[in-house]
Amino acid sequence: MKKYKAAHKKREKQTSPPYKIIKAASQGDPEAVMEILDFYSEYTKALSIRKFYDENGHSAYFVDENLRKRLEIALTLAISKFNII
Repeated sequence: MKKYKAAHKKREKQTSPPYKIIKAASQGDPEAVMEILDFYSEYTKALSIRKFYDENGHSAYFVDENLRKRLEIALTLAISKFNII
């Protein structure tokens, strides 16, 4: 992952991963795929939050890790099918 470290540091201000990482990931580079998964990790975490109730009726929120992994798998599949024009 050292290859993409510089691009990763600029991420705080970006709304999408850098082009070179997207291109490398779409060509099958596993480090680039991991960078994209890392880039969107907070987003997938937010999408995976579920509300549950305990035996006393109190509600709480938790991250559904199964749902989060399913989202990451879907993202990985989308990356593999992505065509750069």
